[in-house]
Amino acid sequence: VNMLRLLELLFFFYFLTHIPITVLFDSQILADELGIPRDLYPEEIVNITKQYVAQYKDPYFIDPPGWYKVFCYSELIFQLPFMFVATFAFMLGSKTWIRTPAMIYSSHVAT
Repeated sequence: VNMLRLLELLFFFYFLTHIPITVLFDSQILADELGIPRDLYPEEIVNITKQYVAQYKDPYFIDPPGWYKVFCYSELIFQLPFMFVATFAFMLGSKTWIRTPAMIYSSHVAT
């Protein structure tokens, strides 16, 4: 296995793990605004989120400011669909067409 394939597998794992994180945790911040019924979330996930908020008193989960909600919306609208595409591309490997979208994604996430 060459170094490029190892990087592709690393990116594959990154995107694969971020799909459930975004869907199960980050989307809870917008659940009420989006009309997502809370009972759609697994009870264990809701409990983990409640425990996190109780322990760390994270203001972004307790009372998220508007700018943070905009970030969460962009994550659900733009980043989440890309995560599926990137997972597929990096799983297959040697897909050069993913490079430019991945650079755009990384620029969006880093800024």
